[in-house]
Order: sequence, then structure tokens, then C-alpha cells
Amino acid sequence: MVRKFWPRERSDRFALVFFLFAISWVFAFEAFLVLPTIYEPNDWMRMLHITNGLFICIQILMNFYYVIATNTTSGSYVLPTVQKPEWRFCSACEIYQPPRSFHCHFCNLCVLKRDHHCMFTGNCIGHANMRYYMWMIIYTWLGALYSNILNFDFVWGLSGKFGFLTLFSSGFPILSWAFGLIDHFSFVASFTNSLCLVGFIILTLLIGYHIGSIAAGQTVNERSHNVHDYDLGWKENFLEVFGNKWYLTWLMPYVHSQYKSDGIVFRKKGSRLTAPKDM
Repeated sequence: MVRKFWPRERSDRFALVFFLFAISWVFAFEAFLVLPTIYEPNDWMRMLHITNGLFICIQILMNFYYVIATNTTSGSYVLPTVQKPEWRFCSACEIYQPPRSFHCHFCNLCVLKRDHHCMFTGNCIGHANMRYYMWMIIYTWLGALYSNILNFDFVWGLSGKFGFLTLFSSGFPILSWAFGLIDHFSFVASFTNSLCLVGFIILTLLIGYHIGSIAAGQTVNERSHNVHDYDLGWKENFLEVFGNKWYLTWLMPYVHSQYKSDGIVFRKKGSRLTAPKDM
């Protein structure tokens, strides 16, 4: 089952549209406003930066698509009609949930190895789409870093000098524009720069958090409850998320990378993965 692109919740819809707009806007801003002030029209460095930007945007959008399109439920797997040890009954879906699975009230689905609900995609992140989510936010972080580097001289150059007004307009572009401290073009430039800077800081913290959770073999819920039952060592834990072809997933989101587990049964410390018995 492929989930619908448009989220159910209004807040998710706004966040999704904002995310797609921000990616498109920042690329256009860098390609058509910033780079022409640095390089001549036919300069190969300008073409190189545009090519790099396109690559980053394509990777973000492809992984964004797979986060949404990937089935995070049990799919065609026939769940048992009798409760197994460590399984829970979901009254909303009226099925037994495997361990590490939870019902999402935003998606109205039971998600295998549910990590969290991502409002910017309007979907839950779980066993089947975690690797796409990670590469999506990593490439978004890389794009924000790239843009901040390109924007540094451009934004500072608009004010003519480095001073309080430059810092204030960069940190509070809307207030600066509302009080007439900067013109319309400077507001657009400062707002875009602030968007990239704030996004970079937030994404740095977010990526650090998730990498820590993956290395420890934990979901968000397991980390908050200090559960370490599925910690197989950081190498095996990363393979659980990125699969056996992890070295290709950064470049080709569509590549099939087999996971160590099926989302129903997971290995624990000191145990082997065994197939579930039919009930």
C-alpha cells in the first residue's frame, strides 16, 4: 500500500508546503541572485555550483518522495489473531502490533518500528523508510551549509559594512523590514539567509540526535524510556537502518538495500533472528 502524498492534518500540510517551497526558493535565490554577483555568466565555477545545488535538491526530493511512498505498515504480512509475547493489541486498527510498533493518530496507521511522526513529510518514520528520512535531512543540512557559505559575503555586502544593523537584520529580518531599517530586496536576502542559518543549526542538532539513536539501536520512544534491548553494536545497528548496500543509499535512493530484519521480528542482544511462528 502506497500512502497518499497529501497529509491528513492541516499542520502537516502547511509544514510540507513550507519545506518544498523553502528548498525551491533557496536554490533559486543562490542560482539566480547570489552566484551572478560572484561569477561571470560563463564561468565554469558558476556552473559547478549550480550542478552541485541541483544534485543536492534532487537527492532531497527523491528521498522525500520515498519517505512518503514507502509502506511502513505490515503490508501483505498476515498478522496473528492470537496475541504473542511482547505484542500489543491496537484498538484503532483492531490488530496485534509487533514489538516496537505503535499506532500513529496523525497517519491513522500502525507503523512498524515507529520512530516518530515527521510533519514536513506528513508521514511516520519507521522501519521501512528511516534511511530515506536520514538522507533527506542530511542533504537538507548540506544544502543549508552550502547556502550559508555562498551567502556570507553577499548578505554582508548589502549593508556596505559590518555592524549592528547587519547583525540585527540578519537575525530579525521581518522586524528590520517592518521598521524600515532595510529595503525590500535586503529583507528577502536577510530572510533567506536567516532561513538557511536557523535550518542549519536545527538540522545539526536533529541529525546528531538521530545518529546517536541509530548507533544505540533505539527509536525515539526507546531512547526516552532508556531501552537498550535491540543494541547490537553500532555497525549492526546502522545496517538495520541503511541495509546491506548502505554504501549506495547516499547516491541512489531507489537502490534496493536489504535490511537485517523484516520489521516484525528483531534481533536482541545475544540472540539470533528467528522467523515468526504461524498462529
